Amino acid sequence: MKKAPANIESYKAGAKACGDAGQQKSTNPHPPQTARARTWDNGYLDQQKLHANRDGELSRERATLHLPKMKD
Repeated sequence: MKKAPANIESYKAGAKACGDAGQQKSTNPHPPQTARARTWDNGYLDQQKLHANRDGELSRERATLHLPKMKD
């Protein structure tokens, strides 16, 4: 399903709002239960995930318990 241009703009606005807000939660400017509100939320949440996983491999490496190898 292709997104309408208005929905694309709404998605981009949500992603930009996440980047602008930093740690604060931005408010969705669209009326609830509309397609534009959903796409704005999707853009916001996708951007939030990207920020959270920015150093994904490094954080996984830090979280891994490193044990010395056992000799047979």
